[in-house]
Amino acid sequence: MYIVLLGPGQQVTVIRLVTAWLHPRPAHHDTLTAVPAEVTLAKWRAAMISSLTRLPTILVLAALATVSGDAAAQPAAFSFSVDKVAVPGGDRAVVKVLSLGKEEVEWAQKLLPLTVGAKTTPIAEVSCLAFSPDGKVLAVGGGVLYHGHVALLEATTGKLLWVRRDIGPQQQVSLAFSPDGKNLCAGSLGGPATLLNAATGELGRTLAAKGIESVAFSPDGKLVAAGCRDATDSDNIRAEVRLWEAGTGKLLRSFSRGHGAVAFSPGGKLLATAGEGNAVSIWNIETGQLKRTLKGKPASLIAFSSDGKTLVSVEKLGGALNLWDARSGERLRKLGNDAIGQAAFSPDGKTIVAWKSKGGLQRWELAKVLGGKSGE
Repeated sequence: MYIVLLGPGQQVTVIRLVTAWLHPRPAHHDTLTAVPAEVTLAKWRAAMISSLTRLPTILVLAALATVSGDAAAQPAAFSFSVDKVAVPGGDRAVVKVLSLGKEEVEWAQKLLPLTVGAKTTPIAEVSCLAFSPDGKVLAVGGGVLYHGHVALLEATTGKLLWVRRDIGPQQQVSLAFSPDGKNLCAGSLGGPATLLNAATGELGRTLAAKGIESVAFSPDGKLVAAGCRDATDSDNIRAEVRLWEAGTGKLLRSFSRGHGAVAFSPGGKLLATAGEGNAVSIWNIETGQLKRTLKGKPASLIAFSSDGKTLVSVEKLGGALNLWDARSGERLRKLGNDAIGQAAFSPDGKTIVAWKSKGGLQRWELAKVLGGKSGE
């Protein structure tokens, strides 16, 4: 099959489609692929069109949104330990790292030519970014169409360290490092969550699910929570939050009224999830009971302050940033007018740092914006 792409200036590009990209196939977890640095995007394109003149040409006019243009409102990743923020760049599969202080670009890395191989699919779109706790490495989740991959980069240079391919049958991948930085949990929107050795990319345990939207480790690293979404039956999509033992992969509990985003409290006793028809639901991990509901629009992102008293959420539709009293459930403040792609508390809990969906950092000092309403 061939695709005709109409580019700027009416330029026509004919590409022979690698049909394996268009059809789901079982994930293969038996090998870890090392990509030679000399592999270039030009070689990849040449391989795809090499037999164009030898085969009958079927021209298909197509628009593949998943492999073209900029991804909208993609999340950023913050590392306060090294004063950096990582964001998707202007081109597809470009990752940029900026300083949090001056917002100056320290490096940019093009992952598509770096991760492509003769018989493998590349990271053509970035869906998730995550710094290790010490800020020394940056994990990138993404892929192309029915292939979800994970790559690890040096945080200071952007050097590719390893690529783990086919984490799941969708390009949307969620990531979270364990608190000690030794493990990386990667969840696929079309499959399970997988624990990886962060140093080597080698596979560890699989946490059973049929679709993962978000993942998080507990503060002690013993538990993994995930927002799960089973869409195998499009007429009956099931959403819940699952909780596993990280060491054994044993499923401990399911929260049927929890959805999407997940976050552990600093003490590890509570789990916040996107609510069913509400902004956030807060659960007792040990008993599974719902402790309180934060009423509002469903959240796409949740984070606790370091003392556990305050919670920040980003609305799934519109990207509005809200501050909550985590103990009473009272909404304290709506911040800013711009849609937010990612937000986090500083380690001391005194500042909220956010990356706007259209780009750019924004900061709020809690003492100023709350005026004493911080659950004291």
